[in-house]
Amino acid sequence: LESVGAGGSVSRRGLAAVVGKFQFLAPLVKRGQNLLAPIYRARDSFREPFVSEWDPGRQWGPDVEVQMDAAAGDGVRMFSEALRRDPLRRYYLYEGSPELSGWWTGRHSGDRQYLPEHWATPEGVPAPVMDASGWQGGIALEDWRHIVDFPEHERAPHKSSNFREASTAASAVELLGPSHRGGRLLLRTDNTTTMSLVNKQGTMVPDLWPVGQRMFQAAAQYDLDLAAEHILGVENGLSDGLSRYVRRKDYSDWQYRRDEFESIQNLLTAPFTLDGGADPVGTNAHLPRYRSVVDSFTGRPVDGEHVYSNPDYAIIREYLEHFLRCQRQSPGTTSGTFVLPVWDTYDWWPLLKEAHLLRLYPARSDLFTSPEWRQLGAGDGTYAFGSARAFRGSTHWPVVVVHFPPLLPGRSDRTAAEGAGAPPSLRARKSVPVLTGDPARDRVKII
Repeated sequence: LESVGAGGSVSRRGLAAVVGKFQFLAPLVKRGQNLLAPIYRARDSFREPFVSEWDPGRQWGPDVEVQMDAAAGDGVRMFSEALRRDPLRRYYLYEGSPELSGWWTGRHSGDRQYLPEHWATPEGVPAPVMDASGWQGGIALEDWRHIVDFPEHERAPHKSSNFREASTAASAVELLGPSHRGGRLLLRTDNTTTMSLVNKQGTMVPDLWPVGQRMFQAAAQYDLDLAAEHILGVENGLSDGLSRYVRRKDYSDWQYRRDEFESIQNLLTAPFTLDGGADPVGTNAHLPRYRSVVDSFTGRPVDGEHVYSNPDYAIIREYLEHFLRCQRQSPGTTSGTFVLPVWDTYDWWPLLKEAHLLRLYPARSDLFTSPEWRQLGAGDGTYAFGSARAFRGSTHWPVVVVHFPPLLPGRSDRTAAEGAGAPPSLRARKSVPVLTGDPARDRVKII
């Protein structure tokens, strides 16, 4: 069979005998099932078209021949090469859990709530989520996010939704493979066709077959075991949001200077754990963990976090109220540091009561950058994500950096007395101004 070129013919019986043996061995070969799909199609591609009109028994006669195409030849060759490399497939053993032992098929001991909360099975298998819209795909795993931008010929209506869902899953394997080499991935999707493709390790659908090749080639390259699990669409909000996010010019995208951010971090004893406001893929985030418009800061608890945030000025009140509610739930382990304009006549200023003033910048300070929109424009009013940023001039108003330290044990306030000393979360043991939330009194301190 390996010597037969594209367009050559072989015995149908002989090809069926070989593909049957390959089918038996397919579980041992990464992407083995997908390699068999073009061979199965060749098995039914009669050299003489009139044979298709014969009864089934006669079609299996000893003289019936079928044609091999390039894909079938490649399948035979690659499958044979994989077998000659002495393939191995890990056999997992879980003490006390025989139902989970053996060749991994995606089974785990978690319930429907466990995976969304932990991003992994109880056995430690990472479980990314993915989804696709008519023009792009979204992938998320813990604090990592990615948007797959499909080229025009793969967008609707040129390709099916199943194609884009499966292609997004293939991208997930390619992108996550290097950091999970030699392990397993449980792909969570709301598309049953993608789940079937992954779990069967192949597909007979011609349009999806190249996508399967991409996926299983990456799995072989990074020595990954793959399985997929179906999740309800209503439970797939994050990746759905990523897949539908269209980036327009965002006039609220102002990133605090990195050197100033680090100087603020150096003032504090506890490292920041969460950036409260970034774009959906984190190109303007100062921290690995962040929130964005598709994973809202105000939509999830932040108690137990040490928050840093330079919030959109239009929603400062919502940010502060949410943080303070969460801090009351876990007062001793939650802190928040916010970069804010000095707009002491706005209705959110009273929420700064007992916040510590870490930094005051006068008007006309060079503090923020915004995306280099001219480099990122797609020409249709949308913009790509990228790291290119530029200073746009000085601020029009003073800016403060305020810090809400953890509440001291047994106390409802943050300091023994206003300005009496530094809170425990500050490295420098010196007095720091404490805001009152009263614009008139605070204006004196800021001036």
